[in-house]
Amino acid sequence: MPELQARSEGSVIDAELLNVQGILVYSVKVLRTDGRVTQEYYYAQSGRFIGSEP
Repeated sequence: MPELQARSEGSVIDAELLNVQGILVYSVKVLRTDGRVTQEYYYAQSGRFIGSEP
C-alpha cells in the first residue's frame, strides 16, 4: 500500500487478488481526484507497480 498511496491521487474503491499464470497480482480500482476511475496492478509479493488502465 505505501507505493499505491505515493503513486495515486485518489481513493481506493475496490481491490482484488488475481492469479495471473501463477503470479499473484493485486488489481486495485482507484477513484482519482478528477473523478476518473482507473485500474492499477501491483505484484502481491513485493507491492511493486506493474501498470494501469484508464
